[in-house]
Amino acid sequence: MSLFRFLFQVQAMGTAFAAERVVNFVLVLVLARGLGSEGFGLYATALSVAGLLEYLLEMGIGPVVTRRAAQDPGRVRSWLLKVVLLKGALVVA
Repeated sequence: MSLFRFLFQVQAMGTAFAAERVVNFVLVLVLARGLGSEGFGLYATALSVAGLLEYLLEMGIGPVVTRRAAQDPGRVRSWLLKVVLLKGALVVA
């Protein structure tokens, strides 16, 4: 990879990160204004719970699947199906 390509990719990632932050900030302002204090509090609580559940559901599954896929590329579809089913079962539970 050339230095120019590397720097371009770093700049693109930085721009995307900054744009995401700006959009999220504007979204929070719009939601807070539109929902009111009680509605926004409920939204913030739901968002916090969803983030916590997402963290708990991951439980290191991503690195395991990545390692298994690298060891046996022919079984990638099988592993992805198992991960989707496992996460779906954990969401329901």
